[in-house]
Amino acid sequence: MVRSILRVLPLVALAGLANAQTPVKNLAEQRLWIAKKSERNTGQATVQPSFAPEHALPGEVVFECKVDAKERWDETHLVLTIRDTKGTPIHDGEVRVELSKSAAPARFVWKPIGLPDGEYTADFDLHRRTGGELAETHLSLLLLTGVNIQSRLNQVKDEVSFLRKTLTGMPGSRPAYPSLHVAIAEDYLPLAEAALTAGDWTRAHQFTEYLITTAAGARLELSVVTPGTAAMTGETTVPARKVTNENGALVSGGQPIYLFGAAYQDGIGADLPQLERYGLRLAVYRATPAQTLADAQRLTDFAAPLESMLAESERRGINVVLDAAPENLPAWAQSPAVDTTSASSFNYDLMADTPRNVLERHITALASVARTRPNVVSISLAADPALRLRESTLREGLIQLAKSRYTEYDAMNRRWRTRYMSFDEVQVDWASRHTAYLYDLQTYHQELGTQLFAWLADLSRKAAPGLPVQVQFADTAFEKGESLQGIDRESILASMDMSGTSASQSLHGSGLAMGPQTQAANYSLLRSLRPNAPVINTSDGFELPENVTGREAHGRVRAMLWEGVMAGLNASAMQLGTPGTGNDGILARPELIDAYATTNLDINRLAPIVNALQQAPAPVRILWSPSSKMFNRGDPYVESAMRAYEGCANFGPRTLFMSERECERNGLNGVEVLVIPKALALSDDAFHAIERFVEAGGVTIRQGNPFPYDRQGISRTDTVTGSKRTILLRSEDSVRAYLDALDAAYALDGMNAPPRPVNDFDYPIDGVKSRFAVHERVPYLYIMNLREEPVHVKLTGEYSTGMDLISGNLVNFPDIIDPLTPMVIQLDAIPQPEKVAVVDSGVQTVELTPVIDEAALKKQQSTALQPAMRHGR
Repeated sequence: MVRSILRVLPLVALAGLANAQTPVKNLAEQRLWIAKKSERNTGQATVQPSFAPEHALPGEVVFECKVDAKERWDETHLVLTIRDTKGTPIHDGEVRVELSKSAAPARFVWKPIGLPDGEYTADFDLHRRTGGELAETHLSLLLLTGVNIQSRLNQVKDEVSFLRKTLTGMPGSRPAYPSLHVAIAEDYLPLAEAALTAGDWTRAHQFTEYLITTAAGARLELSVVTPGTAAMTGETTVPARKVTNENGALVSGGQPIYLFGAAYQDGIGADLPQLERYGLRLAVYRATPAQTLADAQRLTDFAAPLESMLAESERRGINVVLDAAPENLPAWAQSPAVDTTSASSFNYDLMADTPRNVLERHITALASVARTRPNVVSISLAADPALRLRESTLREGLIQLAKSRYTEYDAMNRRWRTRYMSFDEVQVDWASRHTAYLYDLQTYHQELGTQLFAWLADLSRKAAPGLPVQVQFADTAFEKGESLQGIDRESILASMDMSGTSASQSLHGSGLAMGPQTQAANYSLLRSLRPNAPVINTSDGFELPENVTGREAHGRVRAMLWEGVMAGLNASAMQLGTPGTGNDGILARPELIDAYATTNLDINRLAPIVNALQQAPAPVRILWSPSSKMFNRGDPYVESAMRAYEGCANFGPRTLFMSERECERNGLNGVEVLVIPKALALSDDAFHAIERFVEAGGVTIRQGNPFPYDRQGISRTDTVTGSKRTILLRSEDSVRAYLDALDAAYALDGMNAPPRPVNDFDYPIDGVKSRFAVHERVPYLYIMNLREEPVHVKLTGEYSTGMDLISGNLVNFPDIIDPLTPMVIQLDAIPQPEKVAVVDSGVQTVELTPVIDEAALKKQQSTALQPAMRHGR
């Protein structure tokens, strides 16, 4: 039974669902757009409203709801509340739902009459009569009138015209921030007008409202000069200078530099003015073998247009990464004996002579052109490589490996737990369940991949000495089964000058602005495996929820970039996309390019400080174990390592990884806290290094007994002993569990955490990130609130005040930290107690001395024993 309760006339429960209205072109009409915003379920029930997404007003709006429950609930009420733009309830209605059959329908009708334009919300609340909450669903309601959009568009056009005249009238250099924001407004105003004319009022409204705030911000930046807006740009662009690697930082002209720009699949000549207009200084250009090679004997005329593009990029101040793109060879260059599978990113046999000769000619030709231009940052030798090499080659090598490692095939069988009658019977079996066999197969397969990339790097260096090389690694390091792809990042990086990646980030958050921090984890891993190699993301990207637009979308992208830089990123190249369309690329919407280009200005204005924060000491290390990645396809290790990173990186001190091989080579020197995820396999040398670390008083965080197997997956008898400085996870290794464990570790004697944000009870706060560093004797603190709501924080330690160098605002802790607002705070010196000055009043001061009784002293001396005297004296 469904019983309706009428509260306010415009909203009642009725039968029927309103039909979607046909969009109209009459700008005087008001229209309504409805979209799902969010939901919260307890697991006991769900509310699923159905509705027409668009309506012409005036008219009725019908919501038909399906209510589902896992069990029977009596006296259940579903309330729909319409709230205005300020969150004030204006209409509501209630339906009593008897969930006797676990599901029940409900209908509401709303008559929006005389409401002003704006963004409203519809809140569906399912609860029991006693007050127990069962489910919530929230919809966004956007009321728009075309003439109002047109009027606001005209206002922003007038404002932008005034700002452009002001900038044009300035002699010499111009302020960088308002110049950027006026350029963005100029470029996206025509797109907003086109959307309005085409009847896409929602996009026209979103663009217009964002451009209004952009223009207002530009006027403020012109009127009030703060440390956050003082950056200047010249009348003409300075040509790009050579970028070098100095201790893991990209450096140009003696200063650290962070490069932001675009990645292109085709020619980029026409887009260079656009990059220059937005102050972006990086372009990734893809030059495939099909572009450089005409056939097996001749080169194409690629050199002239490539040199012209590089020269034009240099003139406009843009640096270039050349992507050699060896993944796809032209058909004439592929070996006829291809037996690679879908597990490989290469469409040919990497071991065949013909394609290897083609690769050699391609890399040599491309590097020979690149070496003449100072603005070429590096050559990328592969994009997202995944290998599955020829089985005949693998089998021959595996047999030789087994012979050298085990000498006798009986010893091989005992270790592998196989029943081969000779070495010659060994086969390649990727589905084998024998862990020792799989370990040898995977490590040999990875060794061949490492040799391939070392060979490509050597080809490039011979053709262009001094030109850095890199490989663009996929962001799959924390995925199960990744070790089967023949990629050993640590070994390949040993022959590279830069650390390349294509890591992307999901910005779908539940309570936080981001999903799992896979992008930052991949950056930190690359930094850990090759500390002195800058990290370049040559195919950066993100995924935004459809309902996140405007300032919130701007904030999420901006937060992602800052978090990436703190994790180790030095250069980012995004897909540009098409302006005015969806979420595809940073040019799709004005807030996306604004976030990207403004962050570029912020980070480069503060580059020396950002570099100091980025490369602060890393006392916390998470064990990175290739042996555990290979054991059982990385289950449960890789997911546990990801949770460990997320939890520890949220604590404050910089967190990196400690590779198993680094443990073998150098022990754990410099490590204060070693975090051990669910690592099941480990080499004996690394095992004993960790034992020595524990015995020497090192702090470890772990769960249960780690490393029950050796690197080949064979059970070991010894265990890592615990100590008073071992923190055991009592629960499952959740992100919060690692955060709490690290907090407990730094409560031990002798452990001192840097200044960091905590709540009123001195506990770390989920989603509030920080980093502390001292640069040129001045302390700095980076803080980012990734939560959806403001957070009240205080700082540990004695620092309490400072200035945020991004905004120019003064900060005084405890303070409220807004969501998605990066802060780089120059902390004030710690107040010292004042010394009390001694005032000379003219009065003489006499120090008292002991009183001596002369008579008693003489008596004491006369009765004292004297030394014995020798006879004869």
